[in-house]
Amino acid sequence: MLDGDTGIVLGSRDPQAWGAAITTLLGDPDLARRLSVDARARAERLDWPRSARGLLDVYRGLLEPCSADEYDDRRGLRIA
Repeated sequence: MLDGDTGIVLGSRDPQAWGAAITTLLGDPDLARRLSVDARARAERLDWPRSARGLLDVYRGLLEPCSADEYDDRRGLRIA
């Protein structure tokens, strides 16, 4: 999901934040419709082969060797 493009992403479990997001959508039918249309269009471009390739890329990145002193900020991992 892309926040503001295909939906609303909430970084909180706070009921007030969820309520505010729902209120926004209920109060703005054009926004709700746009998010719905864009979410469907994005979903139609996704498929299992593409998802599998993305997952393989993540695994390959985790297996890349690096020195014990090297730290990968992107993944927050130290791999020797």
